[in-house]
Amino acid sequence: MKSRDIVVGLLFFSAIGVVLYFAVTLGGAAQLRMPWDARDKTYTVRFPHVGGLGESASVWVSGVPKGQVRKMYVDGVTGEVEVTITLDDKIVLREDCSAEIISSSAFGGRTIAINIGSPRKPELDESKPIQGTILEDIFTQASRSIGKIDQGIDIALDTLKDVNAIIKDVRAGRGPVGTVLYDEKVADDIAATTRNIRDMSEDGKNITRDISDITSKVNKGDGTAALLLNDPDLAQRVKNTVKSVEDTADNAASISRSGRSIASKIDEGKGLIGMAVNDEETAENAKSIVRKTDKALDEVGRAFAEVADIAGKANRGEGTLGKIVNDDTLYNDLLNGINTLRAGFEDLREQAPITTFASLLFQLFQ
Repeated sequence: MKSRDIVVGLLFFSAIGVVLYFAVTLGGAAQLRMPWDARDKTYTVRFPHVGGLGESASVWVSGVPKGQVRKMYVDGVTGEVEVTITLDDKIVLREDCSAEIISSSAFGGRTIAINIGSPRKPELDESKPIQGTILEDIFTQASRSIGKIDQGIDIALDTLKDVNAIIKDVRAGRGPVGTVLYDEKVADDIAATTRNIRDMSEDGKNITRDISDITSKVNKGDGTAALLLNDPDLAQRVKNTVKSVEDTADNAASISRSGRSIASKIDEGKGLIGMAVNDEETAENAKSIVRKTDKALDEVGRAFAEVADIAGKANRGEGTLGKIVNDDTLYNDLLNGINTLRAGFEDLREQAPITTFASLLFQLFQ
C-alpha cells in the first residue's frame, strides 16, 4: 500500500513537471517575472494576421526570450492586428528593426522574433509602430506543398486523359497522325515519296562521282578545263585580256567623263558649240554663214561648170587653149623657141667674160 502511494505521487509530480515544461516552452519564460524586476519598454507591432499567436506569448530578441505579448487588437477597417509587447528595458530597438511571428516549437506554439536593427540607426521611439511579418510553420508549408502536389496530380491526370483521347483518335484514323499511320493511300504516298528521295539520292551520288572524275582529270591536266587552270601562258593571256578590258573600261569611263564635261560646258554656253547652241546671236550668225556658204557653193558650182565647158572646148581643139592642147605643130614651135632661148642664154654666158673685160677697158680710157 505504501509503495503504491509512492508510485502515484511520483506520477503526479512527473505530470506537473511535464505541464510546467510545456507551459514554459509554449508560453515563454519571459512571463515569469518577479515584482522587483526593472520596468519594461512597451511597443506596438502590426501584423496582417497573427496565425494563432496568443496573449502572454514570449517575444524573442536574437533567439533569446526578452519580452511578452500583452494584448492584441484587430483593426475593423484594415483587418490588421495590433500586438502590444513589452521588452526588457536593456533592449534598444533601432528605427530599422523588424518583427516576425515564428513557430517556437513543433507542437504549434507561436512567438514574436525581434531584429533590433543596425546600431548606426537612431533609437526607435516607443510610440512608433513596428511593421511585422508572419512566417508559415512547417505544417502550413507542408499543407500548401501538398495542395500544390494535388494540383499537379490533377493536371497530370487531365493530361493523361487528353493523351488517352489522342491515342484513341489516332487508332481510329482521325487527325493528321491517325491519317498518316492508318490511311493506306497516305502510306502509299509516303512510300512513293521515299522512293523519290532514294532516286534523288542516287542521282546525287552519280553527280558526285562525275564531279570527282572531272576534278581528277583537271588535276591530271586532261581536257580544256585543265589547260585553263594549269597552262601559265593561257593564264597570262587571260590576265592580259582582263587588263585590256579594264583599260578599255577606264578609257570608256574617261571618255564618258569628258563627254559629260563637254556637255556641261555646252549647256553653260561655253566655247563655240556652246555659244552656237545657247547664244541666239551666234545662232543667227551661223545661219547667215550657212546661207552665204550655200551661195558660195552655188558660185563654185557655176565656176566648175564653166571650167568643164572650157576643158571641153580645149579637148575639142576649139580656141587658143584647144590648139595648144591638141595641135602638135604649135607644141613643136614652142619647143623650138624654148631651145633657141636656151642657146642664146648659153652664148651670153660664154661671152660674159669678154664683155666684162671690154667694159673695163672702155672705162679706163674714158
